[in-house]
Amino acid sequence: MPDTTEIILQRPHRHAGRNYPVGARLTLRADKAQWLIAKGVAVQKTEGESGGSNQPDGQQTTSQSSVISPQSSAKKGAK
Repeated sequence: MPDTTEIILQRPHRHAGRNYPVGARLTLRADKAQWLIAKGVAVQKTEGESGGSNQPDGQQTTSQSSVISPQSSAKKGAK
């Protein structure tokens, strides 16, 4: 199983037709998480943080793994 990283979105993010709000917590493959962190979209979750939303539009849930593709996000701005 690939390494994963938990992140917290610092900006709204849209992926695969779903809107993820600021503060959403996602568990991603480490390389995808680092890409979003480098773009300023997210920060890495620290050990002291708990709870939160990892669902589109702020819906609450238990742990869920998501993978966000950099290519999908890049298409968002192209029109």
